[in-house]
Amino acid sequence: MKTYLPGSNSSIRVPVRALTLTNGETIRLYDTSGPYTDPDFASDLKQGLPPLRRQPLSPPVPEPRAPERPGRPAPESGSARRCR
Repeated sequence: MKTYLPGSNSSIRVPVRALTLTNGETIRLYDTSGPYTDPDFASDLKQGLPPLRRQPLSPPVPEPRAPERPGRPAPESGSARRCR
């Protein structure tokens, strides 16, 4: 059966399926099947899937830049080597 675990944000639901093992234990596995296996999902093939979120979860964080390294001279081209 497909169920959802809460995520770190109230708009996030993590889909899982509960499986019962032969020893009677139940485990939950991440469910990658998408919304079409959810009995509460009403599909409209002409509309497509609804957007998950209109806003990002958090503002984008600029990526750190690598420090500048001293440049190396450009390698000689093949034609320059042949002319010597």
